[in-house]
Amino acid sequence: MRSLLAACLAHALHDGYTDGLYAFLPVWQAQFGLSYAALALIRALYSGTMGGLQLPADRLLRGVSARSALILSTLIASTGLLVVALPFGFAGLCVGLIVAGAGSSIQHPRGSMLVADSYGRASRRPLGIYNFSGDLGKALLPALVAVLLPILAWRAVLGLMVALG
Repeated sequence: MRSLLAACLAHALHDGYTDGLYAFLPVWQAQFGLSYAALALIRALYSGTMGGLQLPADRLLRGVSARSALILSTLIASTGLLVVALPFGFAGLCVGLIVAGAGSSIQHPRGSMLVADSYGRASRRPLGIYNFSGDLGKALLPALVAVLLPILAWRAVLGLMVALG
């Protein structure tokens, strides 16, 4: 049960990070004077890194326990978002999104593995719960960001996202 809870919390957080970044796009467009094409490229830095590194990251961390890999993934993703939140300009934004995407790339395969290994043949239902937790994160964290952005500076909102990690 603890493994499922840990995997679900990590999945909700990382999927929340992924979709929560959409709320920042108009702010970054204004802050850095970006075109729509540039915004798409910015977004691709995170999602492309996250998607493209899932298999290589899983292979690289084969000798690391799934729990340790989830901790590492959250630490890396949060560090990337911290870089984005710091006043390093456009270059910091880009580097931070790549680092955060790399961290989130670890979470998906290793979280699923943790649940499957913990429940064995009976993992079908727990894997469904694990997948649903990602959907909850996709709903809750972007909504929280959208509520906070008109009240707080965008860097402070990102700092709160980092603190969740």
